Amino acid sequence: MRLFSKDGVELTDNDVCFLRPNDIVYLDLIGKLFNSAQVLDQYSRYAQLGLGGNVFQLQNKENRHFGVIKTVKFENNVTVSSIDDFMRHLSILKIIEHPNIIKMNHVFKLDNQVSMVMDFAKGSSIKEYLQGQPDQTLKEVEARMLIRQILRALDHCHQQGLAHQNLNLDNVFVTQEDDNEFDATLRNKR
Repeated sequence: MRLFSKDGVELTDNDVCFLRPNDIVYLDLIGKLFNSAQVLDQYSRYAQLGLGGNVFQLQNKENRHFGVIKTVKFENNVTVSSIDDFMRHLSILKIIEHPNIIKMNHVFKLDNQVSMVMDFAKGSSIKEYLQGQPDQTLKEVEARMLIRQILRALDHCHQQGLAHQNLNLDNVFVTQEDDNEFDATLRNKR
């Protein structure tokens, strides 16, 4: 019998004490390795995002929420330790929960690629939003609201001992519900 995290990492006896009450685990009674289909079967592919061909919008079959899957393929000359470091980084991101940070839901490795399933951030990047404005600037009240939300998200990361290593106008999404309400969401672009 083998126990796996929802991301396909085999759990040992030492790992079990770190499980939280709502953590999802997979129990394999016949000794087989984790199969990513167990995770991906929860979603329907909805649309391709971007031009790279490796990012797709998904829809959860059960709750109808949207998500995104991004697959990063590593070249043959990349070391196993580099991929493992990347996986560790992504696993740390999974513990961050904040209303202004995109939630990483699943991370799994298959051969020379890593797939990440995360929440879908509706809206556009600040860069795209600014390009759509007549003078390509924010009103002072908009800037204050966005900066406050960004700083709260960064503060939350810093309290966890983490730093966003690539904060820029492409990695902050803006959702405008109406003329007076904006919402900023940080994403970790890898």
